Amino acid sequence: MKKTVQIAFRIGVFIILTILTQIGGLVYFLSLFVSKKLSFQNRLSKAVVFIGLYLLVTFLLIPNLAPFFGREKVRNTENIKSSNYMTVLLNRNYVRPELNDLLEQVAKDLSKTRIQIHYLDANFPFVNNFPLLPHLIPITC
Repeated sequence: MKKTVQIAFRIGVFIILTILTQIGGLVYFLSLFVSKKLSFQNRLSKAVVFIGLYLLVTFLLIPNLAPFFGREKVRNTENIKSSNYMTVLLNRNYVRPELNDLLEQVAKDLSKTRIQIHYLDANFPFVNNFPLLPHLIPITC
């Protein structure tokens, strides 16, 4: 019974992390594997492994893989910025190269003003039509 609850919990965490970040679920399972290989037993050690792997994947691996799926990170400049750090941490700052070019052109056009572009969520690095929850929750009446 305890094993079933643990499996259900892990599947739930996988689903939630995947919905929020698109890659978090896979990194979670990878962190469980790494923690087991390193014989980490306590939750803090496992959490540190997950956070470390997640940050490595988010900032080093994903930006290099995203172009194979037709996306790249939004090029942040002095006039183009994420409205909060969670957009970047949750991998919601990926766009097609054409949109990046358009953003840069608009920022250039606005450079003589005090207007800056602050984006909320853009897109995930992989898989088209992956919903950015909570934005795309269908509402039925």
